[in-house]
Amino acid sequence: MKQRGGQKKHWAEEARIRTWYQAVKLRGWADYKLDDEFAWTDEGNALRQEDKGKSKELRSGKTEHRPRIFEWIRKEAREPQGRDNRWHAIEGLVSVVDAHPLFVGTASLYHSELWDLLQNTLIKPSEVQSKLDELLETHGLLRIDPRRLGPVADIIAKYGDEQVFDRCLHLSLRRMDYLSGIVLAWLLHLQTEPPANWRFR
Repeated sequence: MKQRGGQKKHWAEEARIRTWYQAVKLRGWADYKLDDEFAWTDEGNALRQEDKGKSKELRSGKTEHRPRIFEWIRKEAREPQGRDNRWHAIEGLVSVVDAHPLFVGTASLYHSELWDLLQNTLIKPSEVQSKLDELLETHGLLRIDPRRLGPVADIIAKYGDEQVFDRCLHLSLRRMDYLSGIVLAWLLHLQTEPPANWRFR
């Protein structure tokens, strides 16, 4: 969610960048190494290479100050804005980090639907259904009416709706990263708001 000038950042935005940063740091790299590897844009890297090829007297000075992007994320949860075209804004930074074999999967934490859900106090039922369908498709899951499947209907008759639903939900959550699992549970919670669904809620 974009913030207007002077508007206080929602706490979920800070949680978002800190969650991503912590996942990246679990790989064991120091902030300095992360900045050196990922902070520079193609333009910034070109300037670095250009300056390296010059003598000390002729260097432009455009790359002598190293970026401290990851340090500022750690200290103040500050997202880089990309105002200096030598260094990535947050979207580019998340993308280039995720493209590295050691950090694959970290982008999904930053782009999780959870951060929008935490900030959206009013959400239409049709929007809940749309987000739910997209999430299930992404993770190869299907929502079915168990009573149309003979063997499953027998299991429900034996153990009850709630227990079978709970078991299926837990098996589904195992196929997802933990933030996607939270989003799935949250969306189902919103969708089961009508009183008739209180047992599943």
